[in-house]
Amino acid sequence: MIGLFIIGVGLLLVGAVFWADVCEWFSEHAYPWLQLNVPSLAPYILDAFKFIDENVGVPTRRVVVKAWKKVRSYVLQASVEFEKVGGRYIRRVHSFLQDKLGEDAKIVERKEETEVPYENLPESVRAEMMERRKAAKVDFVKTRDQELLSMEQGA
Repeated sequence: MIGLFIIGVGLLLVGAVFWADVCEWFSEHAYPWLQLNVPSLAPYILDAFKFIDENVGVPTRRVVVKAWKKVRSYVLQASVEFEKVGGRYIRRVHSFLQDKLGEDAKIVERKEETEVPYENLPESVRAEMMERRKAAKVDFVKTRDQELLSMEQGA
């Protein structure tokens, strides 16, 4: 269960990272196209996008960053391995967590294994497996830390 929580926070972080890309795409491509092709709608769509950015996008980014920093203080290491076994795809989450912060914290090792439909595999994992590999491994903590760093530097 804790592995799914870590993955959930990580997925939210990924979404928060890409929000800046979505905003950039909107302002550089979608909005100019709207102004040119549907000028009567453009200001309304811009207002809606600004509302979403101010009330959902940016606040979500802030909450997700704060949540990851808190979760990260407990997560020492976490990796996710995907493996093809016969016609099935298996996700294995292996993590080392502290049960609390401080000197008397105990290290807890967690291993979780679940079957995942092919279409729910991350794109990068599917690409690796297409290259005739039967497994792909992701250092979950390192990847999320790098995304958080890029968010903080871009913000």
